[in-house]
Amino acid sequence: MRRGTLALLTGLLLGLAACGGNDGADADTTDPGNGSLVGQQLPDLTFRDPVAGVDVRTADFAGSADVKALLINAAAGWCTVCKAEAPELADWHEAYAAQGLTIVYTLFEDAEGSPPADGFAKGWCDALELPFTCLIDTGFATGAGLAPYFDPSLAPLNLLVRTSDMTVVYAGTGFNADTQAILEPKIEHLLGL
Repeated sequence: MRRGTLALLTGLLLGLAACGGNDGADADTTDPGNGSLVGQQLPDLTFRDPVAGVDVRTADFAGSADVKALLINAAAGWCTVCKAEAPELADWHEAYAAQGLTIVYTLFEDAEGSPPADGFAKGWCDALELPFTCLIDTGFATGAGLAPYFDPSLAPLNLLVRTSDMTVVYAGTGFNADTQAILEPKIEHLLGL
């Protein structure tokens, strides 16, 4: 089969799968390379809180009465887009935390591309004045954690998860005005706003 025909068929199939009987607020086909996550249940992932020294599991949010939507962000210390995205995430936290949005902000690499130490993660989050907990993706370097779900050179990764059943409703890399225009209505939909 010719490459152009195959690409067209793949695009049509992805579009049909994304539309699959919902109102459009629970599916997205604009994400580069992460479309296979949309509509899938998020596996239980574990991150470390560098301040408290404890593990935080995504399964802890499953079925929570207080958390309706989980926005998982994967950032790196070398990523300028990650720094630029931080104020928007802080704004969303301020606007939606009381309605049930929890942001799980994770660092997978430091400024040199190495696994982040606790001190680096604390300094990064303090410098960005993040109003939510900054966690370390300790499994990333070994191919665990969020590593299987995106190309790190395309950071940041944003996953929006419906906590009632831990289904990924958005998965996308990078961050710009188009991302915001897609993601914010999905957050509001999950929160019932």
